[in-house]
Amino acid sequence: MAVQSSVGLDNDVKYEGRDVYPSIPNEKMSKTVEETNGLNFGRVVALAADPDKVRTLRSNQANLVISTALSASNVLAGNIVINGVTTAYTETYAASSPATMALLVAEIDALTGISATLDADDLGITVVADPEYDVYFSSGAVTGGSAVTVTLSNTESGSFFGVSMFAQVEPDSSGNALYSDNETASVGRDIYVDVMSDDALAVGDSVFVRFLEESADDKKAGMLASAAGSSPVKAKAWSNASVYNGCAAGGIATIRVRV
Repeated sequence: MAVQSSVGLDNDVKYEGRDVYPSIPNEKMSKTVEETNGLNFGRVVALAADPDKVRTLRSNQANLVISTALSASNVLAGNIVINGVTTAYTETYAASSPATMALLVAEIDALTGISATLDADDLGITVVADPEYDVYFSSGAVTGGSAVTVTLSNTESGSFFGVSMFAQVEPDSSGNALYSDNETASVGRDIYVDVMSDDALAVGDSVFVRFLEESADDKKAGMLASAAGSSPVKAKAWSNASVYNGCAAGGIATIRVRV
């Protein structure tokens, strides 16, 4: 009679938000969903401004920094993208570098869905998105006059809280099964759970989580990724998660979460 000498990885069918080992002690917390369009199962989420609520991850902060003060004849111009809509911005040097940057702040701050402030050193602009908005600078450059370089960055300003777990819920009017706005969601925080991944993942890989929403069906905030990406940054590392069972690109990986 053969003797089993090893135990394999979980071989059950994977689905988003699955509690892989429900018999193993784990931590789940109940939080209210703060999302107009609801929250899909198996998505990494962040706490909302109200700590009793969770929200979808987003590119909710963007920064523009110039390398040195602007001078006569400089023109600072580029594009900012808010919820997928691109808007051009431009300011020509006027009176002083701080004054020119202040004009650009006012120009950007007037756009819907964001607020902009001038950094203390007068060389940077910080843009913060309103709830349920994404924002990033897609381009920026200084022409004319002295040589000035522009550095652009974007991030999710919140911290990863956990993963929305699968639940038996009534489908919405479009036939989608998800946690509705203001519904109570179960969020896994110390658990083995299935999450969709944009990229191929293997055991031992670092876990990155997408925070930039894109239009394609396979590019959704809260899914996994293998790297941060660039121009704009699309994901950030989650040190409290590890790959337990890998997947091909567009597949479902099992991750071990310890928060």
